Amino acid sequence: GRTESLDEEEIDTLKMRFQQIISGLINGNAYASVAVGLVMIYKPTEIVNFAQGEFFMLGAYFAYFFYATFHPSYPVALLISVLLVGFSGVILERISLRPLILPD
Repeated sequence: GRTESLDEEEIDTLKMRFQQIISGLINGNAYASVAVGLVMIYKPTEIVNFAQGEFFMLGAYFAYFFYATFHPSYPVALLISVLLVGFSGVILERISLRPLILPD
């Protein structure tokens, strides 16, 4: 094995690879979450919900807005964005989807 220490370039390379692995895991988790949401909607209803991606992006915008504007901790901004996206989903369901599913 190597007994000498790593130079700065090797350390930077290792840092970059570690960051790429972490970024890949985070992106993969996001894709998996969207995929699970699509499957959870499709299996019982057999309808593909294309609004899934829009709600995912809406959550990201809400989180960024609250984090950049009010400067709370990141978990608080995420929690607020989850609550707002959930509320937006309920409003969308009540106003536009429920009248289509349950006509008068």
